[in-house]
Amino acid sequence: LALVEKFHPTEVTCRVNCVFGMYAPYAEPLRTAVGAFTRAEQSGMESGDYYYGSLAFIYVPMTLLRAGEPLETVREEVLRGLTVMKRTQDQTGTTALTLTRQLIACLQGQTKSLTSLDDAQFEEAKWLQHVDTMKIGGMTVLFHIYKLQLSYLHGNYEDARAMAEGAERTLAGAVGLHYSTDFPFYAALTLAAQHDTATAEEQPALRTAMATHLATLATLKTAAPFNEEHRHALVAAELARVSGEPANAIALYEQALSAARQNNFPHHEALTHELLAKFHFAQGNIKSAAENLAKARFGYERW
Repeated sequence: LALVEKFHPTEVTCRVNCVFGMYAPYAEPLRTAVGAFTRAEQSGMESGDYYYGSLAFIYVPMTLLRAGEPLETVREEVLRGLTVMKRTQDQTGTTALTLTRQLIACLQGQTKSLTSLDDAQFEEAKWLQHVDTMKIGGMTVLFHIYKLQLSYLHGNYEDARAMAEGAERTLAGAVGLHYSTDFPFYAALTLAAQHDTATAEEQPALRTAMATHLATLATLKTAAPFNEEHRHALVAAELARVSGEPANAIALYEQALSAARQNNFPHHEALTHELLAKFHFAQGNIKSAAENLAKARFGYERW
């Protein structure tokens, strides 16, 4: 990247910036990737490198979404990308951006249900069939992760578990791609939620599976604490909660809040407040539950 910035080789500038952006979050703050992708967008359109240029247009809104930027800002980036894809006639870019557009529409309450991406112009089944025909495994993984996130956030834990299993089956299609790290995060939170209604015989296996996902996040945290500390702490808090360790859970929830705030992940800060509210309510601390629920609602509304 330093050599590209120094010598400006037109033929590889787009490719180098795009690839850097795809892998930078493993060792750099997530938003660092946005700058690289933006440079790749520009150089790709100028040099005619539409393949990597299109990838950059896919990843800018995806990265902004994962960072918790306002949904309307992300939607504008998606629409900008779709306009460019129409001009370049890039089917892969159009397909990926359409999926992100539908996720945003769903989060904004504009699709057929809280966890469905379907609306008058889009059908999940047809989209999946199209992706299968195109043989783009990474998009299948992305679909399952998006649906896992939606189902978990809206309390449909059975569907979330099914989507997590679907993501795990297809994860090989997204090896090395940073968005795949959303899988262990939301999968672990789903298992924690299911633990609350599971039988005594089922609970140990759920905690073991949570611990496996926590170990994955711990590995990621070693190289990129600014991206992973809050996610690791939140999953650890939920594991402590379901393991009957309330004091440890509270400390970890507070750590997750602090890290999410410090590293600017507002949507995860809101989620942490929501889970902490549920924890306090279960402990009979109604005042603290109400305070955290209000903060969660404010965070989600800003998103």
